[in-house]
Amino acid sequence: KNIGHLADMMTAIGIDLKEVRVVPDEEDEIVAAVNALRARYTYVFTTGGIGPTHDDITADSVAKAFGVPCEYDAKALALLADSYEKRGIEFN
Repeated sequence: KNIGHLADMMTAIGIDLKEVRVVPDEEDEIVAAVNALRARYTYVFTTGGIGPTHDDITADSVAKAFGVPCEYDAKALALLADSYEKRGIEFN
């Protein structure tokens, strides 16, 4: 579902979707996929897996592929926490 929506949005702004990969939630696989794709394309998007679950490794794995730390923006975290609280969702 995310792939179709993303393809529609990219097409609407003039970016042609060239490749889609479904990657398991395994650090080495995510790092390899990101590195392979960023070497070939101008834009690389991730969908799914980037979520509030305690066991998500996607953001950390993408940061590892780029050789940078995975940092969190305090303002964005506050907005997210507020949104979750309003919906009765626990946020750690």
